[in-house]
Amino acid sequence: MVAAAPAVLLAAACTARPHPALPASEQGRSDLIATGQQVLVNRCLHARGAAGPPPRQEVLFGTGPAELSITLATGHTVRAHTDGCLAEAHRYL
Repeated sequence: MVAAAPAVLLAAACTARPHPALPASEQGRSDLIATGQQVLVNRCLHARGAAGPPPRQEVLFGTGPAELSITLATGHTVRAHTDGCLAEAHRYL
């Protein structure tokens, strides 16, 4: 029984990690999401061998014609790719 005590304490310590609090302000949450997006994009660029200044545009934004589009009430059409690192980060977030 004495030998099991350290294992139980160790397991409890591993699961009792406090989670960081989310920012209270809208700006703080926006900054957190932007930072997370940047980290994910950088990982993707590195994994695809396209990291470094400047990143290859086709890897960052995608290739070919935009797969997604929406026309806003103002008449402007917004288009986006689904195969670039930025799109991958958006899906993850």
